Amino acid sequence: MNQTKRETVLIVDDTPANLGVLFESLRQAGFKVLIAEESERAVKIVETFQPAIVLLDMALLDTDLCLLLKEKTDAPVIFLSVRTGMEYKLRALDTDAVDYTTEPFHLEEVVARVERHLELRNLQTRLEEKNVVLEREMRDICRLRMP
Repeated sequence: MNQTKRETVLIVDDTPANLGVLFESLRQAGFKVLIAEESERAVKIVETFQPAIVLLDMALLDTDLCLLLKEKTDAPVIFLSVRTGMEYKLRALDTDAVDYTTEPFHLEEVVARVERHLELRNLQTRLEEKNVVLEREMRDICRLRMP
């Protein structure tokens, strides 16, 4: 991702070892990294800092945290899990997550997924902004043509 200012990543996981390795890998990749070990703190962080993307431990899904976070932000959510079964992946995607990765983490892959989803989000934002400009230009053209 070619940006001088890197976005903020929120990692929500109740396993300190996971938080540590993910924090360090993402920090070394140039991201600003925030961490939360429980749902309530994650919600407060999202409300306060509006991270660009959230990495969320699937084990916390039982609290419907993903849906709650999606109410508070449009940041993409990537699930982290020890579970590899298709039913878990489908359940995660049903909660509007954009991706799913399993433990043991391949840290280069996690960083690449974060970068890719942030790139997609930024492209979508730019496209939406261009659409607003085009719609405005079309309205102006229509007004000029009307007698």
